[in-house]
Amino acid sequence: MPWQGIPLEEALPACECGDTFTVDEIKLVEKQTSPPDYLTEAELITLMEKHGIGTDASIPVHINNVCQRNYVTVENGRKLKPTNLGIVLVHGYYKTDAELVLPTIRSAVEKQLSLISLGKANHQQVLQHTLDIFKRKFHYFVDSIPSKFTNPSKPLCAQHSVTASDGGLPNIQLLSPSSSLNIPALKMTKTITPVLYMW
Repeated sequence: MPWQGIPLEEALPACECGDTFTVDEIKLVEKQTSPPDYLTEAELITLMEKHGIGTDASIPVHINNVCQRNYVTVENGRKLKPTNLGIVLVHGYYKTDAELVLPTIRSAVEKQLSLISLGKANHQQVLQHTLDIFKRKFHYFVDSIPSKFTNPSKPLCAQHSVTASDGGLPNIQLLSPSSSLNIPALKMTKTITPVLYMW
């Protein structure tokens, strides 16, 4: 909160409409804003609970997944610092389809899962509906890569190529004039609902 950064001696006294004050000093102070601090694991858990994402059992698994996939590193004070890979993925996914990084779809899926557990929704219908959503998003994403990321007027990368990674899954390699970055491609299966959630 910006007002919390004002020293007590510089804060205005209690005043009402029509009060007059004498001006003792006028000064111009130049400062720069700073970005908010990285989220701690506890803050991330609070946000996940607020958006209805995960359960007490699955939330630690989600956090562990983003760490193992090298999207974030855990710094001092259990702060989650995004890696270059995590930042590039979030920006790329957001540019293609903002719902891939916002909590809205994941929250909706979690609500449907809760309804299944209460016997108020059909497992197969929910599964098929969710798969359909993510299949459409996946195809839109794949179709958008050339136009979104190799646009000559605003190039993010000069070219892209698909290669095999050590784990047998394909990688998408984005090449720029100064560096290259390997990004694991999404793997779609029917046995697991493909849900991408990034922080």
